[in-house]
Amino acid sequence: MEQQESKKIRIKNALGKFKQILLNKKVDISDLNKDHLDIDGLFEKTLENHILSYKISEDLPLLEFEQPIQEITLDELVNSMGNAVDNTGNVRVWPSEEILAYYIYINEDLRKSVLSQKRVLELGAGQSGLIGFMIGQLSIDNSDINIHITDGNSKCVQNIFELLWTIDESEIPLHDTYDYIFISDCLFFQDYHDALISTLKRLVNPIDGKIIIMAPKRGTTMQRFIDKAQNDFNIEIDHCPQLQELMLSKLQKQFEEKSKDHDDMTPHLITLNLKKTI
Repeated sequence: MEQQESKKIRIKNALGKFKQILLNKKVDISDLNKDHLDIDGLFEKTLENHILSYKISEDLPLLEFEQPIQEITLDELVNSMGNAVDNTGNVRVWPSEEILAYYIYINEDLRKSVLSQKRVLELGAGQSGLIGFMIGQLSIDNSDINIHITDGNSKCVQNIFELLWTIDESEIPLHDTYDYIFISDCLFFQDYHDALISTLKRLVNPIDGKIIIMAPKRGTTMQRFIDKAQNDFNIEIDHCPQLQELMLSKLQKQFEEKSKDHDDMTPHLITLNLKKTI
């Protein structure tokens, strides 16, 4: 009973912070990163003095990230504010990235496949690049692997590589193709869908490269992306009931378990590979 009451308080506090943002008041976004993450003794998360730390396992050193923004309003969240893209990646490490990182870690076949490759890319990595850096930690025995961690926001790329999605393939600064591309919760802004699809077409290995996206539905935005992408990609969608339950029970986000937003906000695993041209 006490645990349930504590959970309700955390949910209420998180919702209160988002309400303040919607009212265009500045809030300390550290509170948005304080949701508890401790999955079966893995992925222990702490936040202290604006330094976000993840302990992936006992055998690996801490991954530590400094939050590039400490306070934010609604205008600063959804507008570029002088950057090429919005600031949502600077607000927090979003649940889809944490869940996808965990999924890669526990899925032995996928993890071994990723770690055996030569080129791995994370797009829209936000303030942390959690997936890319985790793969980097795990790939210490593979000196041939190259991992590029990218985002389009100039504050995010204080830690990582700047890459703007574009429909003009000649403007993409990366010249390789990648065996795996990972993306977390980057489908919400529909204005970027065409540029993202063009960027993926250019960067994925056309023979056997895979694109793995973890994203919630967020209204119709996920489906709209899929509708466009299926012209160029073979697409598989896994609604991941196990991961959805994990998100509810372990991450304890800002919505009730019985909320009508349950299906809209929980992550779906989308796998794409480029259609072969005849």
